[in-house]
Parts: sequence; structure tokens; C-alpha cells
Amino acid sequence: MQMRIQIDVRDPRKAEAVAQALAADSRPRRGQTSFSRKGSKLVIGISCEDSAAMRAALNSSLRVAEACLSVIG
Repeated sequence: MQMRIQIDVRDPRKAEAVAQALAADSRPRRGQTSFSRKGSKLVIGISCEDSAAMRAALNSSLRVAEACLSVIG
């Protein structure tokens, strides 16, 4: 299973900062997660073997991205 999510951050510098922060903490668990920036969008890529791992990776990634964005304003 694979999923790709794009979140419009509206500021390329903030998108890059969040992508770098999340990528630094991205360790393989039950799947692979990647973080990058495309313009002003934060791009999250997730690849997992099963739906439970996909759900866990998605929820975790979105929670941490939200926390990063709230901190940097």
C-alpha cells in the first residue's frame, strides 16, 4: 500500500523546515515514510504492507506535522 499526501503550508520556508524536521526523525518501523517539499506544499509519502501500519504511519505523520507547524507559526 502506498499513499502520498500534500499539505499546502503557504510558505516554502516553513514547508522545508517541517520536511527537514520530520525526515530527521523518520525511522523505518512497519513501513517507510518520506517527507519533502514541493513549492509551498509539504509532501508526505507512506509505504506499508498492511492497512493497520498505514493508518498508524498516517496518524503519526499528520500529528507531528501539525505540531511542527503550530510551533513555527
